Amino acid sequence: MPFQSTVNINPAFNVAGGVASANPRSSVVPGPFAPVAASAGVTIGGFAWYDRQTGVVASTGTGVPDGFVMNNLDAAITTWLASSSMLIPAGFPVPLMRSGDFWAATSTVAVPGQKVYAS
Repeated sequence: MPFQSTVNINPAFNVAGGVASANPRSSVVPGPFAPVAASAGVTIGGFAWYDRQTGVVASTGTGVPDGFVMNNLDAAITTWLASSSMLIPAGFPVPLMRSGDFWAATSTVAVPGQKVYAS
């Protein structure tokens, strides 16, 4: 773990995948298998695709994504000497959400209330 080098005056808003409000949220209804991370793992705070036949959730796919991966503190630091991780390892359960208000990181400037699309 690296040595602390900064101290923030104000706390951070949140991290990607964190719950942004107390509004109702719903999870993806699983098929015959519980949703688990694919062999490459699943990134928290992004959209994901769920295969109901195998129970596997992947961070990449085709068509409309099945849900958003909520930050439920499911990530594990598996990289040698890493200090943090946003990757749910293969085989771990994935909190896949159908609806709700969540924090997300964007590659372009976004404003509150703006619609977000998976690309």
